[in-house]
Amino acid sequence: MADVKFSELSALNAADVASDDILAIVDTGASTSKKLTIQNLFARVPVSIAVDDATDSTSALTGSIQTDGGIGIAKKLFVATETTAVGKITSHHMSMDLGAAAAGTTTTLTSAASSTAKTLTLPNVTDTLVSKTSTDILSNKTLASPVITTQFSIGSAVITEAELEILDGALATTDELNTAADGSTTIGTTAVAAAHGLVINHAGTMAQTTVATLDTYLSASAQPLANKTLTAPKIVDAGFIADANGNEQIIFQTTASAVNELEVTNAATGGGVTVGTSGETNVDLLLVAKGSGVVKADGVEVVALTGAQTLVSKTLTSPILTTPKVTTSVQASADGADVVLNQFDGFEVARVTDGAAAVSGFTLLQTAKGGFGHRRPVIAWATADTSTSTLPIGMSGSIIVIDGSANFADLITLPAITAADVGAFYTFVVGTLFHGSATVKILTETAAAAGSQGFQLDAHNASGTNTDLHIRTAFSAGATDFITLPASTPVGTTLDVVAVVGGSGTMWLATSRTTGVTIACGLS
Repeated sequence: MADVKFSELSALNAADVASDDILAIVDTGASTSKKLTIQNLFARVPVSIAVDDATDSTSALTGSIQTDGGIGIAKKLFVATETTAVGKITSHHMSMDLGAAAAGTTTTLTSAASSTAKTLTLPNVTDTLVSKTSTDILSNKTLASPVITTQFSIGSAVITEAELEILDGALATTDELNTAADGSTTIGTTAVAAAHGLVINHAGTMAQTTVATLDTYLSASAQPLANKTLTAPKIVDAGFIADANGNEQIIFQTTASAVNELEVTNAATGGGVTVGTSGETNVDLLLVAKGSGVVKADGVEVVALTGAQTLVSKTLTSPILTTPKVTTSVQASADGADVVLNQFDGFEVARVTDGAAAVSGFTLLQTAKGGFGHRRPVIAWATADTSTSTLPIGMSGSIIVIDGSANFADLITLPAITAADVGAFYTFVVGTLFHGSATVKILTETAAAAGSQGFQLDAHNASGTNTDLHIRTAFSAGATDFITLPASTPVGTTLDVVAVVGGSGTMWLATSRTTGVTIACGLS
């Protein structure tokens, strides 16, 4: 090869560098130039190698120093930052120091010398390892054949070796212990017999006795029961519930094959307690006193359907009385009320009027006096307008005193009469001289509707002649449905009307007595 200048040499790519390629070098020890192969250069470097390239390593192909083979190091290896090992790390030393930068914080992991290989596997969780002497809480750990030297604690309970020895020497099975502890095993259906044994604490010592012995003791002892629920308890015939002194309070008598019984139902706030019967569909409740005793409610004798009893201050609403006997009087339940006597079917047959019941269009004259029999109700009426005033059937027997001094053509309508109302009657009396133009018409109930009711009138005129001294107007259905009291009707004039036929063809018999005027019957 001819000698050339370095500046004339061509560049060699990194991928083309071979181990036998030659570098020119000056051997300072021999003061002469020599050649050096790449192999000999990296086979032994007599100086420290400092690399200024700060490229970090993230794999085998990155970083400022890369090698395709392994690295052998005779001295210590110091890495100033994190170190990543892809494969297994093997150390011939038995210890590893953690945190060695400061001696006071160094933690050393040491493996004991062993003749065979050992493997320590860390769990796949983030946790803290426990030591033999530290106090730690173990969760979800299974201890296989642990050896506990003296005692151990479960919660606040300390269990000692002596206590465990008691269980170790026990003859009871697990099921027997569970049954004695809390009955956690399946409860059987074995019948209890008199000879069966029971375990009882006898003065601090557990001892056995029989069911028969316990039954004898309980039968002979009196014990109060508190907070006990008795479901269908049986009480012997003539048995009783006693009071606090042991005396009979409620006695139970037995009926063979009974199906009906007493039922007591309590009540919430404001309600009353119910004492009733149950069993069949219809069951009576029999309250029977002993001997001549009587049944009382709140201290007052209960009224019976039969038997002689005296009722005091009782209100009878719609009573049905069969041949009752009244020793002194019958009195209305309230002031101002009438006493009404009805037939069985509800139709009124008589009334004792109080005189205080107001009637529309009329004025009461006998307030708080009333009438019955020879004392008839008396009411007043005065001409006031041209509208009608209707008499109610309940005022049958009334005397109506008429004041006709006001100049009106006024009307009074009689009530509707059914077949049961026949016999109703009224008396009209003129108490004040009629105005010279005033008239009053007494109408049947259907007069305004041109019905088939009417009057038969016998009119008497004390000052009349042979032709008008007495005039009879015969009944004509619908044609004689009103009677007129004419203008200037004098004081003392009377008109009596009584219903003799009821229904659609109601007939009233009317009799008038007056002087100087003519009272006539006509068609409305």
